[in-house]
Amino acid sequence: MIHGDRAEGGLAPRHWAIVREVLRGRPEVEAAALFGSRALGTPRPSSDLDLWVDGAGVDISTTASLAGAFEESHLPFFVDVVHLTEATDPGFAARVRETAWGIELDPPRQRAASGGGEGAGPAGVVPSGRVPER
Repeated sequence: MIHGDRAEGGLAPRHWAIVREVLRGRPEVEAAALFGSRALGTPRPSSDLDLWVDGAGVDISTTASLAGAFEESHLPFFVDVVHLTEATDPGFAARVRETAWGIELDPPRQRAASGGGEGAGPAGVVPSGRVPER
């Protein structure tokens, strides 16, 4: 575990397994990161899961499809899926990049566009500041 609950996002291991399973079925997702209250270590029981996704093939239909898959999953909270290139507020993208925790994808995927992909820790997340810009 990295930095206690902050790295785990306040999620139980079974919830992380569901998140990773949904992402596993999406090869176009080359990078994913947790942001918002769960990444900051300040979630409430009713907090949603803010999830940033990226990849050469990721677009609005990908984020909509992922949101639907998470809605049909057995997660007890809402998952808000965003792709930062669709963000209209540049300040929002900057805030996400400052606080996000990368999620190690299974299987590991190459980031062809940006060359990112530094190693993750044992919890399957990488520290803040490693969310690559596109």
